[in-house]
Amino acid sequence: MNNVVYNLSGVRIINYYDENHNRLLKLINNSDKNKKVKLFYYYPSVFFPYYKFEKELKVNEWIVPDLFYLNSCGFIIVYVDDVLIGKITLLKNKKLKKVSEKIICVGLNKTGTSSLTRSLKNIGLTTWADGDPTHMLNFSNYNFSNNSIGAVIDLIEKTDVDFYQDIPFSCPGISERLINIFPQSKYILTKRKNVDVWVSSVKKFWYPFFENNKFNINALTMGHTIYDRGNVPELSYLLNLFETWDLDSYEGTLDDKLHQVYINHNQSVKNTLISNNCDWIEIDVSKKGEFKKLTNWLKINNTEEDFVWINKTKNK
Repeated sequence: MNNVVYNLSGVRIINYYDENHNRLLKLINNSDKNKKVKLFYYYPSVFFPYYKFEKELKVNEWIVPDLFYLNSCGFIIVYVDDVLIGKITLLKNKKLKKVSEKIICVGLNKTGTSSLTRSLKNIGLTTWADGDPTHMLNFSNYNFSNNSIGAVIDLIEKTDVDFYQDIPFSCPGISERLINIFPQSKYILTKRKNVDVWVSSVKKFWYPFFENNKFNINALTMGHTIYDRGNVPELSYLLNLFETWDLDSYEGTLDDKLHQVYINHNQSVKNTLISNNCDWIEIDVSKKGEFKKLTNWLKINNTEEDFVWINKTKNK
């Protein structure tokens, strides 16, 4: 099947492949008056859209919207003149990589994941989000938790990406569940020189939430942010991350609790990788020769020995 045609309230919608096997939509206004069209893009098993396309089509006008977002899309809900018209299930994405070809970083945030991502992009790998903030729309409270990871599974299965990193893949509990679901993927466990370096980096980078050696959850509800991801509030994004760390379940000082988060996550991930007989590697981006070690493991030709180091916290 190379195309599917829908005629919805005077608007013709054609779902088809181009010569490079990209999935495309073509919207045509076949009516005798202008039509306002809204398309809400969904992953297959998620109940809220991750992207919205909106356009007023003039009579006989046509448009091909948003190839980038279509490649990740499972189905689309269509509104014409603000009236719900129906659901379009898209053709299967012919360009999707097999899960076994994908690489997932399961190291905690602040273990050099940004440097890892930049270095892999420099040698041609496509990475999750690639700086596009709209992807984060899919990780609000309803689905970004260890209790519900349907959206995370969809991202890995339904996006044409080589490498996935950071939240939510790095979250305790979620990392292990993904390994159990996708044992055929390749995994990178990023680490720091030692646990004290990681704790110091966390406290300095997310300083509004770790004041006076206490984790202040109220700082989140008060609207403090480190930076803003487009239309996605950092509030929700970080709240979900810190919930997976579950600091209240540990005894001792803030440093003691963060120590346990790091130690327990790394050990739990290693145990899960080993029990699933996964293809995995442990990487410290600050060490000499580590990038060459990684690319050798990936069987990728590369002359660079060391990682590009970005987001380096001062005074480590």
